[in-house]
Amino acid sequence: MSMVEDFQTYLESEGLVDGSTAWPSVQRIVHDGSARLVIFTEDGGFEPETPSAAGIGDDAFEEPAVQVRVRGAKGEGPEAYAQIMAIRDKMHGIVRTTVGYTTYIRIKAQSQAINIGLDAKERPEFTMSFRGLKSIALVS
Repeated sequence: MSMVEDFQTYLESEGLVDGSTAWPSVQRIVHDGSARLVIFTEDGGFEPETPSAAGIGDDAFEEPAVQVRVRGAKGEGPEAYAQIMAIRDKMHGIVRTTVGYTTYIRIKAQSQAINIGLDAKERPEFTMSFRGLKSIALVS
């Protein structure tokens, strides 16, 4: 699974998106089906290490990244900001925890919340990226 799916699944299980919350979430595609929306998409990360067959490097690491974008309804700047900060508070600093379908050695925010302004319908948007660290098992 990707870090996108892991984040969405984990935040749903923690009660921050989807379900009975006022914050529906989607992967990769922004839509107008809801004024409030949390969008998860890949954000690059760093190149993965190459595992070796034996010895040093037989357990290599990968650092994927995910961008979380929060859109509030028109006039809901404080609410959208509060939502992205709640996500940051839940995800930043995770250590040796299974998030979604993957065990991460660490997850950390790569910046503070960034206000990216208003969309075409005057809805406030904030974004924040997170980087994970996970082990890549050598496949024989």
